[in-house]
Amino acid sequence: MNSLPDISATDLANLRQALLLCLLPLIAFAAAAAPLSGWLVDDAGISFAYARNLANGAGLVSQPGKDPVEGFSNPLWTLLFVPSFWLSSNVPLWSAKILGHLLSYGVFFCGFQIVVRITRSALFGVLAMVFLALNTSFVVWNVSGLENPLYAFEVVALAYLGLLTLDRLSWRVAVAAGILAAGAALTRPDGIIFAALWPSALLVRSLRDGMLSPAVIRSGVAYAVAAAVPFIAYKGTALLYFGSLVPNTFHAKGSPGLDRLWAILRLDDVVTLNASGLLAGPFGFWWLSLGLFLVALVICIAAKRAVTPLIYLSGATALAFFAFVLLPADWMAEFRFATPFLVLFYPTFFSLLWVAASALPQAPLTTQQFPALLIVALLAVPSIFLHQVRLDRFYDEPVVSIDSVTERFGTRFNRVAEILEVEQGSFLLPDLGGTLLHSDLEIYDLAGLVDATIARTLWKDKVALRDYIFNEVKPTFILTYAYSALEADLDASPQFREHYVPLRESVDKIATEQSGRTMFSGAYVRKDVVADRPAVLARAREYLTVQP
Repeated sequence: MNSLPDISATDLANLRQALLLCLLPLIAFAAAAAPLSGWLVDDAGISFAYARNLANGAGLVSQPGKDPVEGFSNPLWTLLFVPSFWLSSNVPLWSAKILGHLLSYGVFFCGFQIVVRITRSALFGVLAMVFLALNTSFVVWNVSGLENPLYAFEVVALAYLGLLTLDRLSWRVAVAAGILAAGAALTRPDGIIFAALWPSALLVRSLRDGMLSPAVIRSGVAYAVAAAVPFIAYKGTALLYFGSLVPNTFHAKGSPGLDRLWAILRLDDVVTLNASGLLAGPFGFWWLSLGLFLVALVICIAAKRAVTPLIYLSGATALAFFAFVLLPADWMAEFRFATPFLVLFYPTFFSLLWVAASALPQAPLTTQQFPALLIVALLAVPSIFLHQVRLDRFYDEPVVSIDSVTERFGTRFNRVAEILEVEQGSFLLPDLGGTLLHSDLEIYDLAGLVDATIARTLWKDKVALRDYIFNEVKPTFILTYAYSALEADLDASPQFREHYVPLRESVDKIATEQSGRTMFSGAYVRKDVVADRPAVLARAREYLTVQP
């Protein structure tokens, strides 16, 4: 098997140029992300809590002393934050922001290299990455504290290594691709799909050459071994430590099944709305993105220009699109699960435009690439307007933050526990990130992410769920609202009103509308905690009437 050639002075100059040019999209990204410098989404706090406990020697658990439950689905990202807690016990805001920017820079570098490798145009490479850098979804989720920037880098780097493999086989590239594939699978559960990304380059290469060479087979074996070793090592460790090969989130949230695939094949309204919304993301209109993409691809194939790499990249983009559509709709704004599609769409789309333009007859008094530059200039108008509006909307109303959950449920209920003179209390609620990081109470997760029993009963066995809550856990405090009130439906058990008294309660509009009957939600305390202490109970109720 051949190795990559030695790096020449020209290669080093090109590398330095690429690193410098990729600072331009990084600056654009940083400017767009600046208003979110103090924001981290609450879900990220779950990973931070596990990382902090591991760093402090308590193990990979949600709280010290709790049984090990794999309540996160991003183990590689979670482990990256352990060093942050060796340095400080505070929420790793700046570690998350720095990682988000550094990994985004890695995305820009790989995306730039993809475009330049096909078009030989540094200008088009920079333009493609600036468009990506200003995409609202990319900006928001890459600085959210979630795993998106790591996932994005792994996917686009895999695509770039696949592009290299179309030209030259190398065991080093095969091993690097295998490690990246394992990383993607350990960064998000659906990342296992992208294990097919680099082998598809071997397939495309073999089809182009009309043969399956021994070198291709050796590369495939090297890739498989490099991908399997870290993935199996982690899963083996998880089986021994957590007692399960799949994270607890699999049971809490479920996974795409045949019904989801059937919904895609039937083009259900929810599926088509989700898919068209994603395709509209880059330029405002789904038909514009899809139409230009397909027309450019057809022109490239008909003109026999860069067919092999463009088919490979188009297939990779289609794979990322399918991976997004396969997932259930997300309640959070701005396409949280679409990051792999975005980081592949922009370099592929811009490469297609450039090559298709070069295949068209040249108009008088214009350059060969004038059509491509004109299209990009025209697309910049709706793109800038669209993403400015979306970013402004997100700046004004970001998805629930760690700070807000900390204030509403963490430190606030610490104070309630003080008022009620509760020692070693417990708290059942559906919002975890900031609560796990700041609560003095033992936390039970009504969403089931970090609680194995609730994860397995919330959707399948309500009787067992309520038996667990009222007869085993017996939490000091319970908090429900909206869908947590609807799904748990604690009032279905007479034990709820027998053993708990409201601290704050009201008719829940969402739960009532969804169920078709009057449902209540609020904050509750166990009756034995406040028995014969009406004045203390009144103080706690008065404290909770002031909304943070």
